[in-house]
Amino acid sequence: MTTQTRASRSPPLYDAVIGPAMERMAEPIRAFHRAACPARFAGRASVERGANPLTNLVALIIGLPPASADCTIEVLVGCDANGVETWQRTFGASCFASTQEPGAGSWNGLVVERFGPMAFAMAVVEKGGELHLDLRGWRLLGMPMPDALGPRIVAFEHASGGRFNFHVDMALPLLGRIVRYRGWLEPVNLQSHRI
Repeated sequence: MTTQTRASRSPPLYDAVIGPAMERMAEPIRAFHRAACPARFAGRASVERGANPLTNLVALIIGLPPASADCTIEVLVGCDANGVETWQRTFGASCFASTQEPGAGSWNGLVVERFGPMAFAMAVVEKGGELHLDLRGWRLLGMPMPDALGPRIVAFEHASGGRFNFHVDMALPLLGRIVRYRGWLEPVNLQSHRI
């Protein structure tokens, strides 16, 4: 995938999906999603993992970070001319990546996030200046999967202390939590850091 500056495509992914409602988001959220690509952010996070061996296996397959009460986090967001964003998240020494792109077909109007063989379609919803992601469907190896078997995801972004804050909580039916991570991020000047 060729990384392009965000200026070379318009509008940014989340603006394209949610439209004018993006203007009702808190400023740190708008700034995060409209940052010029590639964009780097750094901050602090906490990570909780589930106790069930099966949910830990899912976390391992996806590459989710280990539990930590407090760790550094860096997020590098790249983008291409087709609106596909690559998100690389580094919690301490643990790194995992996904892509996000505009949905098509039955997923039109949604953001689609891909982790390896899994794809999750999410509605982007503004609630009181916060950005919420509501799961609308998922696929495994390109095949639609039943909602009853899918993860339960609570994911939202909000502003606190003038900073971008995130909260992601994923669980499986009957098995419990896969991971919950939350924290804050601030932009980092890419010219002063090597990628």
